[in-house]
Amino acid sequence: MEKENPSFLDKVAFIDTKLDEVLKSAFKTEKKYKARLKDIEPQYSASAINLLDYLAFRNFDIDKLQKKMQKLGFSDLSDISSHVRQTLISVKGIADMVLGKNPKYKDEEYITARKSQKLLEANCDALFGTKPEKRGTRIMVTMPTQAATDIKLIESMLDAGMDCARINCAHDTPEIWEAIIENIHTAKKSMEKECSIVMDIAGPKIRTGILAGDPITVKEGDTLVLTRKLIPGEERKEDKAAHIGCTLENVFQCAKPGNRIYYDDGKIEGNIEKVSPDAIEVRITNAKSSGSKIKGDKGLNFPDTKLNCQGFTPKDKEHLAIIAKNQKKWKIQALNLSFVNNPAELDMMINDIKKLGLKTGIIIKIETEQAFEHLPGIILSAMKIYPAGIMLARGDLAIETGWKNFATIQEEIIRITAAAHLPLVWATQVLETLAKDGVPTRAEITDAALSERSSCVMLNKGKYIVMAIRMLDKIVRRMEKFRTKSENVLPKLDGAEKLMLSHRKYDI
Repeated sequence: MEKENPSFLDKVAFIDTKLDEVLKSAFKTEKKYKARLKDIEPQYSASAINLLDYLAFRNFDIDKLQKKMQKLGFSDLSDISSHVRQTLISVKGIADMVLGKNPKYKDEEYITARKSQKLLEANCDALFGTKPEKRGTRIMVTMPTQAATDIKLIESMLDAGMDCARINCAHDTPEIWEAIIENIHTAKKSMEKECSIVMDIAGPKIRTGILAGDPITVKEGDTLVLTRKLIPGEERKEDKAAHIGCTLENVFQCAKPGNRIYYDDGKIEGNIEKVSPDAIEVRITNAKSSGSKIKGDKGLNFPDTKLNCQGFTPKDKEHLAIIAKNQKKWKIQALNLSFVNNPAELDMMINDIKKLGLKTGIIIKIETEQAFEHLPGIILSAMKIYPAGIMLARGDLAIETGWKNFATIQEEIIRITAAAHLPLVWATQVLETLAKDGVPTRAEITDAALSERSSCVMLNKGKYIVMAIRMLDKIVRRMEKFRTKSENVLPKLDGAEKLMLSHRKYDI
C-alpha cells in the first residue's frame, strides 16, 4: 500500500517494484511458451520473445505507473512495443541507482530500439524487396485487368511510385494474371525499377449471387431471403419476399437467428430471423429511406457467425497449384492469405503451401473479429515461414468488429505487429475517392498520412490510380520527416523563435 504523502524516493521505489513485477511476468511468459517458439524460423527468435514480453507488459494495468513515471521525468514506456525487455531493464536500472541499489538485472544483449528498427527493415526487404530510394514505406497497388494489355499503364504506375503489384485471384483468369506479370517484368527491366509481385488468395469470401434483372431495392423493415441455391435474385412479388443467392454454403449451417448481417461494406444492415438448410430470412434494419440497392457479386459479412471454414477453399487450392507451377517464371514474392481466423487454420494453410513446394513469403490478412482475438497466436504461426507480414484489412474488419470499435482495434493491431517486428500492410479505401473520381477528400488525406505508421500501403484500382500513387508517395515521404513508424520525430521548425510557422522546407 502506498503512503499517504510519499516522498520522492517512495515514488521511485513504487516504480521500481512495478517494473520488477512486469519483468518477472515477461520471463515467466517466455518460459510458458518455450515449446511454441521451437517451430518458428530462426530469424524470428528474438522478435517472438519480444512479442511475448509485450503481451506480458500489456497484461498489467499500467496507467497509474505511467502517470507516476511522467511526473518524475522517467520514460512513460508508451513507445516500448518493439524493444520491451531492454527498455524495462534500463529504466529499472535508473530507478535502482536513484535508490542506491545495485541493478537487479544484467545489461545483456536484448533488443534495443535501433536493433528493432534493423530487424523490421530486414524483414521488409525480405518480404517486399529492396526499400524505395526516397521513402521507407512501400506502395502496393491492385492490378486492374487493363494491365494485361496496357504496359504503358504499368510503366506510369512504376514512375509514380508503385513498389509492389497485387494480383487478386478472386478476379480475372490465370491467363490474365500471367499477361499482367509479364508486363510488370518487362516494364521493370526497361525502366530499371524494382517492383515485387504478391498474389492475393481469395479465401471463403461470401458474396451475393447473380440477379434476374435490375438490382433489388430494400428499405428498413423489409424481408430479404438468402438462398443456398444460386438462383437469380428477384424483387418482391406479391406475397413472395425478395431473394438472392449466397455463395458460401457454410452460412446455412452456421448462422443463427439474431445474428447480424452486412451487405457491401456495411451499406445495408440486417438481422437474421429464420434459418433453414436452404434459406436465411433477413429483416433489413438499416437502409436508405428512399431504398438501397442490392446487386450481384457484392460482399456479405456475418460478424456474429462462426463459419468454420478450415484452410483453403477448393478454388484457392487450384490457384495455388497454378502459382506453384509458374513460380520460377512469375517470380512471386508473397501470398496474401484471406480470412485466417485462428492459428490452427493458418497452420493448415502453411502445410498446404509447403506441400506444393511454394517458396514465397506470406501476408496474413486480419479481417475478422476472430482473427483480431487470435492475432498473437496467428503471428507465432506465421513465423513458421520467412518472410511473413500482417495486413490490416480495414474494410471487412471494421464491419466485423463494429464502426465504433474499429479505431482502437486498428491501434492494437499496429502495436502488436510492431512488437513482432513484422511488416504491416495498411489496406482498404486508401485515397479511394482520388483513385476513382480524381479528387481526394480531406478525411482520406489524413488517413493516408497515418498510413506512414505501416511498412506498406495498399491502393485499390481506379481510373485515376496513377494520380493516387503519386499523391500517396508525396504524403508518405513528407510524413516520414515527422514520424518514424511508432515514434514521433521533431525536426527543426523554421521561424519558431519569431512565433511563426513554416513547412516550406518539407515541400516535395
